[in-house]
Amino acid sequence: MYAMTYGTVPVVHAVGGLRDTVEPWDPHTQQGTGFRFETFTPRAFHQAVRRALTVYYRPDQWRVLQRNGMQRDWSWDRSAQEYLELYRTLVPVTS
Repeated sequence: MYAMTYGTVPVVHAVGGLRDTVEPWDPHTQQGTGFRFETFTPRAFHQAVRRALTVYYRPDQWRVLQRNGMQRDWSWDRSAQEYLELYRTLVPVTS
């Protein structure tokens, strides 16, 4: 998360928190923050790196991808608000 704040584009194995924080890049919609691979194999990693390099050699797309990650709000204020919203859906409001 800190790396994305400074414009680093992640290539990650899609596990745990990385699955939640790194959204796959979609060149058609210009959405996403990086590149994920599902299976923990050299081939899957290699394919993810190749996808990243394809975008890297398209500077206009690369900059959009970097900005997507840089614009994310990783603050605890945002996280706390999301937890509050979740808790409100779980606990009925009584008058």
